[in-house]
Amino acid sequence: MKFSTKQSWVTMSETKKFGVGAFRLHSFRFEKDNKTVFPCTIASHQGPGKRCDVITAFIRSLWLNETEEQILEYQEYAHVFPDPHTYQAMCWLHENIFQQDASFIKQVLSSRPFLILIAVDYDNVVGYKIGYQDRPRRFYSWFGGVDPTYRGRGIASELMRRQHLWCRQNGYQTVRTYTKNKWRDMLILNLRHGFDVIGTYTDSQGEPKIILEKRL
Repeated sequence: MKFSTKQSWVTMSETKKFGVGAFRLHSFRFEKDNKTVFPCTIASHQGPGKRCDVITAFIRSLWLNETEEQILEYQEYAHVFPDPHTYQAMCWLHENIFQQDASFIKQVLSSRPFLILIAVDYDNVVGYKIGYQDRPRRFYSWFGGVDPTYRGRGIASELMRRQHLWCRQNGYQTVRTYTKNKWRDMLILNLRHGFDVIGTYTDSQGEPKIILEKRL
C-alpha cells in the first residue's frame, strides 16, 4: 500500500469557518494495487502552542502501513456501561439505524449479565453490538449496527467475531439471535459466521422472524 501527502498553507480569510488563525491543509491518499482506496483532506490549526493529535495519530498510522480498518478502536464493556458520552453516541446511532427510541436499552440490560462492543473512529461511534445472557450458558445477540458511511469495511464482522470470542471465554455454549428476511445483509453475515436457522415465528407486529443459533 502506498501513501502520498500534500501540504499547503491557507490564509485566515480562506478559513473563516474554521476560526481565527492559520491552518495547514493535509491531503492524504491511500493507493493499493494502483487504485486509490480513499482520499481525504484535513485542516489542522498551526497557532502558538497548538497541535493536532488526530493528525499526528493519523500520520503515524499511515507510516505503520495500517489500513483504515486497523485505525478503528474496538471497546469492550462487560457488565458495565460506557461513559455517558460514548453511551449517548451509541444510542444516537441505534436510533438512526432502527428508527426507535433507545432509552429502553439500559433498562433491559441492567438486570442481567451483558456485553456491549463499540467501534470508534477517534471520538465517533461508528458501530456497536449489544447482547446479554437470556438463560444459563446461552447468550442472546440483541442489537447491532454500523454507521452507513462506514459499511462495507468489515466492522460488523469484527464486532461479531469479538462477541463470540468473549462468549467462549466466559463459558457460553450457544449464541442465539433473531432477524427478519428484509434485513438480508445481517442474515447473510450470521450464516457466514456459523449460525444455523433453527426456526421462525411471528412477532407482536405480525412480522415473521427468523431464529438463528450458533454452537460455540
